Amino acid sequence: MAALCALLVAATANCGLTQSYCNITGVDVEELSNGVQVSVHSDGRLEWNETQRSDQGKKLTFLFSNARLQLDETFYQFDAVPLTYLQFVVSASARQGVGCTMTVGLSERAGVRSTTSRDLQTLIVTLMTERSTAGGREDDKAKTPETGQAERELSVESDNGLLTVRALNADIHEVVARIAKEGGVNVAVDDHVKHEVSINIENAPPMVIMQCLAAGYGLALSEVGDVVMFSEGVLKKKDLATYNRSETASFPITYLQADAAAGLLPNFLISYLHVNAEQNAVVVTAPSQMLAKIQSDLKAVDVPPPLIMVDALVVEITKTGEFERDLEIDYTNRDLETSMDAGKGRVVYDDEETAEVALENGVVATARLTAKLKALISKGAARIRANPRMAAVNGKRAQLFIGAQRFIKVTYSQYGQQQERIQGVPVGVELDVTPWTGGGGEITTRVVVKVSNISSIDPATGLPRLSTRHARTTVRTKDGETIIIGGLIQRQTETTHRKIPLLGDIPLIGQLFRSKSTTSVETELLIFLTPQLLDNRGRLSPEEEAATRSRFLEESDPGYMPPPE
Repeated sequence: MAALCALLVAATANCGLTQSYCNITGVDVEELSNGVQVSVHSDGRLEWNETQRSDQGKKLTFLFSNARLQLDETFYQFDAVPLTYLQFVVSASARQGVGCTMTVGLSERAGVRSTTSRDLQTLIVTLMTERSTAGGREDDKAKTPETGQAERELSVESDNGLLTVRALNADIHEVVARIAKEGGVNVAVDDHVKHEVSINIENAPPMVIMQCLAAGYGLALSEVGDVVMFSEGVLKKKDLATYNRSETASFPITYLQADAAAGLLPNFLISYLHVNAEQNAVVVTAPSQMLAKIQSDLKAVDVPPPLIMVDALVVEITKTGEFERDLEIDYTNRDLETSMDAGKGRVVYDDEETAEVALENGVVATARLTAKLKALISKGAARIRANPRMAAVNGKRAQLFIGAQRFIKVTYSQYGQQQERIQGVPVGVELDVTPWTGGGGEITTRVVVKVSNISSIDPATGLPRLSTRHARTTVRTKDGETIIIGGLIQRQTETTHRKIPLLGDIPLIGQLFRSKSTTSVETELLIFLTPQLLDNRGRLSPEEEAATRSRFLEESDPGYMPPPE
């Protein structure tokens, strides 16, 4: 009986570990009149789903959660619009080898339709374009009117060691054999090389003609002693002939992530490229004549991205009208007059024809703006909530929080009942800035600002209640211009109770010894952002550098520089 129980327990444990899976056994690709159809075959029920689309829809990823790979090759390269390659890999989350993904690379955006065969053992992915593709390459070939077949022609003539080769849709093995015979050179062609070539070269050395053939049809050409070797330029699994005539080189990437740099190269090069994340390098295995080209392409994309400094000033104004009056954001000369309508958030010109000139000249001077703010702060009408300076790589986010962690009571509904919990929230100023530039001295800045305050205290729990103001915008400015964001107005009412101890608690007459006062405060939050381009060393211009050093250093400090006049 004990043995039977042990056997049942073991069987139950084994059942728990058993996973129903199938094997992916083959891939078929069929060209259609307006696209390509990919069929992924398995020997059992295939479970799949499309997980993501990236590179602007030019890369698709399919996950097979219950499949193992049983393919001779895991990378397939195609020249069938819009399909460029298929790649199969074991998923990172695979258990005991069960679970794989298929990446579909496209040369252009295409419509995608995914279905399963009736027996549920084949995934059929149809990729459709807006133009006719199938048969296009055959139509491009010259055809005889009698048979409709592609016309073929091959002639090789020799004159004093120079060859004249004319070939039309001729088998490359025949072309190379005739060149070797007429030119008196030793040539070997790998069996994997299958091309129909068209070439017309007059009076050229045999070696030059073979180099043209290799370059024109993407073949690897190498010399072993006095023998010239032709092989496929694309390195395929089990293709040792191509591998033996290929070279491997590692190209360190300085300014980008290695996988990002590799992704910027054309899709058809993916079979040559491998990413070494530890060294941030792209490792290339390819025919020697391609290494220099790939290296130059990587250098072209591996350039230092611009660095942008964002000077942020967050000011809370308690007297909005006084600020607008004192700030005087306007510009006047004998030809034009501009002023700011703070209520509507726009600049008003006296003449529309002078608007362009006004935009060039009517910018608020930073020195005058700073002076006005300092005057308001000294009178207690304003206070600076934050004044950070952040540097960010072009297109990357810079985040800053100045404040403290507070706790509030949150009420929520669960299973039809009201529940409460204590939750921590940041109270203060949160600034999220993403600046980027495409050159020309202009900077586009995406700004998200959030300011939270404690508005009152919950008398039941003693926890703070929060009041939040936030703004989100995207603005384009010139280098060094200031962005002003306003309109974040908050009205807050406070009631204060006072009493004389003991006397204020006497019934009836205690009210004579108590008092209550109510005050209302209206504040407006203003954000001033000044994005500036830094040089390749991450520094400001000499004038800005001097202004920054004079701002933070005293004259006696090392490195002090007097401010520019």
